[in-house]
Amino acid sequence: MMNNIKLIGILFLSVLLLTNCKKDNATVDKGQGEVTFSPSQTSNFDKDAEFNCDLTVSYAYVVVDGMSYDLPVFYIDGKLTTQAIKLDVGAYDLEEFILMNDNETPEIKDDDIVVMASVNEEGELAPYMDMTLPVEFVVEGFIKVDLYVEVMCYYPEFHEWYGFEFFIVYRTDIHEKNFFGDLCLKAPYEYEGSLYDEQSQGLQADVPAIFEIEVWRNEEKLSTFSNASFLGEGKPLTVIYADREGILDEYEFRLSTLVKVGNAFEYVYFHSWFFEDVADIETGGDNVVDFVIGNCVYDATDLLLPPWMNLPTGITYDCVHPGVNSYFDITLSDIGPGYDIHNGGPYEGWCADKHNDIGPGLYIMDAKSSLYPDLLPGMWKMKGDALASCNWLFNNLDKYVYTPDEMQDALWCLFDGIPCTGVGATMVAEALLHTDYSPLPGGWAAVLFFDQNDNPFLDTDHTQVTFFVVDP
Repeated sequence: MMNNIKLIGILFLSVLLLTNCKKDNATVDKGQGEVTFSPSQTSNFDKDAEFNCDLTVSYAYVVVDGMSYDLPVFYIDGKLTTQAIKLDVGAYDLEEFILMNDNETPEIKDDDIVVMASVNEEGELAPYMDMTLPVEFVVEGFIKVDLYVEVMCYYPEFHEWYGFEFFIVYRTDIHEKNFFGDLCLKAPYEYEGSLYDEQSQGLQADVPAIFEIEVWRNEEKLSTFSNASFLGEGKPLTVIYADREGILDEYEFRLSTLVKVGNAFEYVYFHSWFFEDVADIETGGDNVVDFVIGNCVYDATDLLLPPWMNLPTGITYDCVHPGVNSYFDITLSDIGPGYDIHNGGPYEGWCADKHNDIGPGLYIMDAKSSLYPDLLPGMWKMKGDALASCNWLFNNLDKYVYTPDEMQDALWCLFDGIPCTGVGATMVAEALLHTDYSPLPGGWAAVLFFDQNDNPFLDTDHTQVTFFVVDP
């Protein structure tokens, strides 16, 4: 049969009347046109085989000039059509057109089912079709084109008929993982007006965490799951993902939790779970991955994360050496409202970086929490044990009698391996016994200051890293 292209053009023509006006040498923007796709089903093949035509069509998978689209579908006067796409003026090839059922899991694609499809010119069904792909169509400015597309029921057993590499179908297994979290609030009243304020028990020191989990496979984001619709209460969040049989896939579940940032409430990244194919994440035997952000829950949990510290960036920073009772006296300005550190000073500050200097003058600094070393820049990602030991030390200073110089010597020994003696050596030896330390409510945690103008991946030629301690 001859291949025919049936175009149904719907022309919207606007005429602009110009009176007593002339514009010479004007350049007219050719604009864009709109294209919709209207599939028409050819007769089913008389085969003793199962087909998927009885399934509801959820969307159309369309490839135009190498660009893929998942287009919603709807019916107009009983005719199935797709949502329009805008394209620049020019000629295009429609390369693939496939009608899909989402298998009642719209958030994942791997288990979707082909309902009907067009046939490629190289497919075995091509001689029986009036239209095969690719097919060329033209887009004109400010014209809407409805492109007729011939489709046939999809027979899973005979995917080679259709001529698309797309139809090399992998078997997929659908898996579920359940998550529930607690968020410890240092000052519950600070969360007034947030989603936490709408929870059934109101604001308290320990609230069910409102969070979302992104599912990534082979460094490609697949979907996002959130418990915001039920405020994190009453049930865990179920995360669904598909594992392709026979293929080794690397997955990442990225946890972001709703917390206060300045005076706003935002989702902030906290943790990732990594696995291959099937999630092997500790659940304690109840099939729910429990996590706690903070230390306000006595019972054991599957994952204990440090407290959230609400810290600003772009701080104007000034320091004076020596400080009255510390290595530096630090003064801060240009900090907005709502953060855990504030404008003013002097704050008692310390040097965490023996091998670099900080001179007089103003610096633009970012404040970073020592409780999440994996999120620190450059080599500081590797200093988690030293930071935990430092935090233990500042929460146990009543054990020691020391001078500011002895304290600073101990910190250089801890962070940079500089030899120390006397009380400093005792401090370091005992602090290094607590490399997994996380402060309890009311305790102290170091806040580090990084110069925004530094390259954090260089070990030299950058501004000295300093810190002071804050109640997290």
